[in-house]
Amino acid sequence: MTLKTTLTVSAAALALGITAGAQAGTLEDVKARGTLNCVVSTGVAGFAYADDKGTWRGFDVDFCRATAAAVLADLAKREINDVLIEAGPAVTGNLLSRRLVDELVIYQAPHIMGSETMTMFRTPGWQALSDRQTVEVADLRRVGRDIRITVRVVL
Repeated sequence: MTLKTTLTVSAAALALGITAGAQAGTLEDVKARGTLNCVVSTGVAGFAYADDKGTWRGFDVDFCRATAAAVLADLAKREINDVLIEAGPAVTGNLLSRRLVDELVIYQAPHIMGSETMTMFRTPGWQALSDRQTVEVADLRRVGRDIRITVRVVL
């Protein structure tokens, strides 16, 4: 059984970028909150740092990635096939690069922003047109002043 992953990208998530969550002291805290926050300190050599391409590297970052992979694998074993992930450009880019996304839900606000603003997906490994992922538009609708675009990744 395959795990279907849906990414929701919003203007607010893109504007905020990466945010740190509160640390959980115990398993009971995680269960009560309903979320597992994997937090890294930034700029600590060997633990968490952004390389020259903006990709996060280090022990803490690898630990968080491994934790996320284990959680997703466990969900697949339990036949939980739909996972909604709302994230910023680093997480969405990482999931896209690993070919773990089946569907994207993108909210486009009626604004034009400059080239130096935050990108929707950070995919530093994508250097050529052959690295692209093809999508097909499944749904397009207005939500207030925004446009909601649902696309499915073509395998």
